[in-house]
Amino acid sequence: MKKYVPIAFILYLLTGAIWANESTEHEFPEYLQGLGVAAGHYSGVGMSYKMIYKERYGIQFTASYYSDEYEDRWGMPGVEFQYHLSRYKNTSFYISTGLSYEYIRNEYYYWVEEESDNWIMEPHVEIDEIWTTGLGFGMEAIFFDRISVTSEAIMYYRDDETASIMVQGGLHYYFNMGKKDNSAKAQTSE
Repeated sequence: MKKYVPIAFILYLLTGAIWANESTEHEFPEYLQGLGVAAGHYSGVGMSYKMIYKERYGIQFTASYYSDEYEDRWGMPGVEFQYHLSRYKNTSFYISTGLSYEYIRNEYYYWVEEESDNWIMEPHVEIDEIWTTGLGFGMEAIFFDRISVTSEAIMYYRDDETASIMVQGGLHYYFNMGKKDNSAKAQTSE
């Protein structure tokens, strides 16, 4: 399975290169906005809001929260900044950076001998808080004129002194995709 992942990523990039050669007359709105999901070390994990300003500057907010009956909790909000180097109707290539915060709370019990052969269960809580930052590059492909699929190759650093190269991505629905309103331009030119 692992050997097919790089092949799929290369095919994805080649498909984007083919689409990038298309001539396009598509105009994006000044503020392109989308809702969806994202997962990554510095983008955060969970529900996501994405906005691209003037086809070049992007920002993405992602957040999630998990809790269970054992009082374990987990959350990883993040913010990612993108600069689109090239944008076409169906593809975009960009560089990115971001910052995320991961909160992990685990609660468990263990037996402790209190007095002679008298054992009790004591709770123990572990809390980890990890900040992550990094930089990378990514590609966005737009399907059906509204569905955005992004994948990024990133280098990240976590404050628990781990660093690596990783892949992160997202899936968004652009709810205001379409041509700019040119009626105001037409009125000013008359």
